[in-house]
Amino acid sequence: MSEPARLPVAAGKFYTAKAAALRSELEVFLGQAGLEQPALGCMLPHAGYVFSGKVAGLTLARVAVPETVILLGPNHTGLGPSLSLWPGGHWHTPLGNVPVDGEGVESLMNSPEGAGLFTADTSAHLREHSLEVILPFLQMRREKLRIIPLCVCEYNLDKLARAGRALAALARSLREAGRASLLLTSSDMSHYLPHEQGQKLDRLALEQIEKLDPEGLFQVCVREKISMCGFAPMTMMLCACRELGAARCHTVAHTSSGITGRAYGADMRSVVGYAGAVIA
Repeated sequence: MSEPARLPVAAGKFYTAKAAALRSELEVFLGQAGLEQPALGCMLPHAGYVFSGKVAGLTLARVAVPETVILLGPNHTGLGPSLSLWPGGHWHTPLGNVPVDGEGVESLMNSPEGAGLFTADTSAHLREHSLEVILPFLQMRREKLRIIPLCVCEYNLDKLARAGRALAALARSLREAGRASLLLTSSDMSHYLPHEQGQKLDRLALEQIEKLDPEGLFQVCVREKISMCGFAPMTMMLCACRELGAARCHTVAHTSSGITGRAYGADMRSVVGYAGAVIA
């Protein structure tokens, strides 16, 4: 039985499908090397590159990308189980293939912390763009790369916390085996609000992220109806980072499509917010 291959669905839409042009564009977004620092986790936006690419690049340029990246993203399609792990094989982008760490997937599914939470599933990922859009950035930063892709459509705080503990346990086991890993959440911020209103709501969520407070993030997004599409995977990642002893979180950039898309006729009356953050 052949291993599953995940083909791109956002190439030619969210970003160019031509490899040479994509590399050139990413080089601009990522800027000069030399800023990289070890990190436990980071958050990047996942819109079309003309809108969110600069924020993603500025943020990832500050992170030392190890060989193993645990990718968490929201489920925009509603397909598949609530915590869907792509089981193995590889993901393809215009820049080439990225292998999935099948052993890491198995470890998550069979760990005491994660037993019964995660499902090996491809359906949640096949039409989902949030992780794919991030992958070419990672390919530019790390030639030898393995990923553990997790699509999240779970909104029970206790389950998110438990899943976060499972991620932390996996990261610790990888570290004990001499393998560094990075947790990376793909999320945009508030959606389709006037710029100032959206930025205000974004800051409420970012305050909780900067405090490394997963419960606070979850609660403020629910209470204030903040349409941060990845608040659930970000809650999970904050739980994991807290378990791993995170000491600080820095917001690298925060803007909106009204600003970044000005040259494309963006409407400041209806914007999407973008932010990048690094946790160490």
